[in-house]
Amino acid sequence: MQEDKAIIKALQEETASSLPPDFGERAMFCIYKEAEKKKKQNFFFMLGSLSVVSLGLIAMAAYLLKKYFSFDFAFHFQLPSLKLNSVLQYSFSIYIATLILVLVFLDHIFRTFWNKRKYGRNVEQ
Repeated sequence: MQEDKAIIKALQEETASSLPPDFGERAMFCIYKEAEKKKKQNFFFMLGSLSVVSLGLIAMAAYLLKKYFSFDFAFHFQLPSLKLNSVLQYSFSIYIATLILVLVFLDHIFRTFWNKRKYGRNVEQ
């Protein structure tokens, strides 16, 4: 019976001691700091693993091209020579591309005008 009273008295004395007023705030700050640290570590691990995998894929593609295909890795830069015949061959395609660009530009102009009129302000989509 005396032992129970001693345990109860010890527990009451222990609970009577108070923590500093900013204990909870400091504890939460440490928890948030550790969570940010863990998030940063995960980001750099993901970035590093992504880089390693990407470099591995590039190296594997280069190896396969060199080993199984007759692919020359030397870079030969040659300017294309435009002759009248080649320009005439693509003239219809150039004409269609120009029309498409003009129509896209006019669509932008008309949509801007419509949005200004409808909403009374400049609304970009």
